[in-house]
Amino acid sequence: MDFFEAQDRAHRQTKTLVVFFSIAVILIVTALYLVVTGVWSFALDQGAREAMGSQYQFDVWNWKRFLAVGVVTVFVISVSSISKIMQMRQGGGYVARSLGGVRVSTDTKDFNERQLLNVVEEMSIASGTPMPEVYILQDELGINAFAAGFSPNDAAVAVTRGCLDTLDRDELQGVIAHEFSHILNGDMRLNIKLAGVLFGILVMAIIGRGVLHSLRFSTMSGGGNRKGNSGGIVIAIVITALAIMVIGYIGVFFGRLIQSAVSRQREFLADASAVQFTRNPGGIVGALKKIGGLSEHSRIANAKAMNMAHMFFGNIRKAEAGFFSMASHPPLLDRIRAIDPQFDGKFPAVSHPAGDKPKPQKSQRSRPVAAPVAGMAAVAGSPSRSATPRDRFKVGLPKEQVAQTGQVKTDQLGYARSLIEAMPPEILAAREDSGLARAVILALVFDRDPMSLVKQMNAVRIGASQEVAGHIQRMAPLVRALRPEQKLPALELVLPALYGLDQPTYARFTEVLDQCILSDHQMDFGEFILKRMVHHQVAPRIDGQEVDTVPIRYRTVAPLSQSYEIVLSFVVSKSSRDPVAQRKAFEQAGHAIPGLGAIQFLPEKQLNYESLNQALDRLGQATFHMRRVFLETCLSIVSEDGTITLQEMELVRALAVTLDCPMPPLIPGAAGIT
Repeated sequence: MDFFEAQDRAHRQTKTLVVFFSIAVILIVTALYLVVTGVWSFALDQGAREAMGSQYQFDVWNWKRFLAVGVVTVFVISVSSISKIMQMRQGGGYVARSLGGVRVSTDTKDFNERQLLNVVEEMSIASGTPMPEVYILQDELGINAFAAGFSPNDAAVAVTRGCLDTLDRDELQGVIAHEFSHILNGDMRLNIKLAGVLFGILVMAIIGRGVLHSLRFSTMSGGGNRKGNSGGIVIAIVITALAIMVIGYIGVFFGRLIQSAVSRQREFLADASAVQFTRNPGGIVGALKKIGGLSEHSRIANAKAMNMAHMFFGNIRKAEAGFFSMASHPPLLDRIRAIDPQFDGKFPAVSHPAGDKPKPQKSQRSRPVAAPVAGMAAVAGSPSRSATPRDRFKVGLPKEQVAQTGQVKTDQLGYARSLIEAMPPEILAAREDSGLARAVILALVFDRDPMSLVKQMNAVRIGASQEVAGHIQRMAPLVRALRPEQKLPALELVLPALYGLDQPTYARFTEVLDQCILSDHQMDFGEFILKRMVHHQVAPRIDGQEVDTVPIRYRTVAPLSQSYEIVLSFVVSKSSRDPVAQRKAFEQAGHAIPGLGAIQFLPEKQLNYESLNQALDRLGQATFHMRRVFLETCLSIVSEDGTITLQEMELVRALAVTLDCPMPPLIPGAAGIT
């Protein structure tokens, strides 16, 4: 799977969806026009037909009538679709809650829920993806799950209670890996827009049904003695409403065809990606087999789920349940045999565990886990390794490193688990408490200089809550003691605890963060990236905020030359080189970007972080192919001699995250890294 190509393909497919939507609307308008014309000619124009006799002509074409029908229909469908999509701009969490999802508390004591959070955390750190919100559909006993959101930055993952209670850890990991594939492939944005399109078309059927219902109610209330022309009007309204309902449902049928066509192929790809991510075919296959053996299968009872059937892990209805309930996913047998060709088609009987007792934890994997690679043992505090890591590591080519974006590998999952297990318990506790989480983030920017440290502590005492001020003295030494490779994962682990903050609390926190960063009257590159990551990941999830869906505006590098000039100058200036080597590295970087033309190296004194922030915002509106080339160039700068420090790699990774390009962590000792 190529992350950058998949993201660009998803954006292109959005345009294809608009084309299909336009064709569907045109067909609906045409059908409604013919109905209205027929009703007008035969139900409302009786007097003219009787008066003119044989000279009466059926008025098939009337452009004013066609325009009127078209304007009304397009308005209703478009407004309905856009309003639905705008509702879902509140992020993946909104979608999960609208389907009955309950967010899993980070301090949950439930064994299964804690295991779910652990699996999602490992997958998130291993892939470099911001930690998604995690939800459970408590009333759903079938085995199912979905991922929703506009980008990895606002994603949510939801699983059913049946999924949580019935699957073991390997199978749960397979399902979560499947959903992370949708996050990384750009499927979520397309899925949300498809749900909006289907809702807009469905509204026509709802309107027709509503009119028929109201007329029936009106007749039952005593309106059944109408005569003459008023009776003809009622008949015309009934016929028109019935036609609108039928045409609407036919539109829904073709919408379901699009839904099915879009979903089926993507499910095969996501299944394959789940195997690629975990290197454990038994996980995803085991989950699919249990769907076949469970009486509820993967069904979803919530009626609102129909327009979002394409988002789910499995079919939410039986394929034979009705004309409009066609399968949105490939048959289970086909999905299983695509991974396990030897499957005999016999599904084992599965039942829900009795009572609320948590299932016993199985062995972590059905296959042996590779021992931590060089560097991990030191992270975990093993006494057998030196406490001092090597300063630089040999890495492969920048293109090879960037090509891992959007990928998850078995050793990365193991590395993520080892990083989490090696974290001090107090920092892990910050995942469950927003006050502790804020203290950890502030401690990450605390200075070692005593004068600056005093100013930072004063800023916390004055601007932060008493809760945060009380935590900071305890957390600061622990954060300072973290190894370089632990700091970015620590930030990624605690950020989700801030998702539930209200706007005033979040504003006070960011103000204190700014004061701590500027306590020494300057901001370094690492502090800037941390601040940008916090804003990029947390701000869209604050209560009442809408997700800022960034469009693709730049498809060539020429309009972004100034932005490249600023960002590359920053990266070069922060690399460990003398001025002559920096200028040479900048020139080589400029030549590595096709079509960029002449750009000028800006000395550090000419750079400021406001212009850098604006430049990164513009680069975030470039195609993903352009972002790939940019990240390759950044890595080539910091690893020109074939080596890279963990700090340099983490800075590039953090930079990538703010461009919605999740890059996996560097694993010291892994293949190509020595």
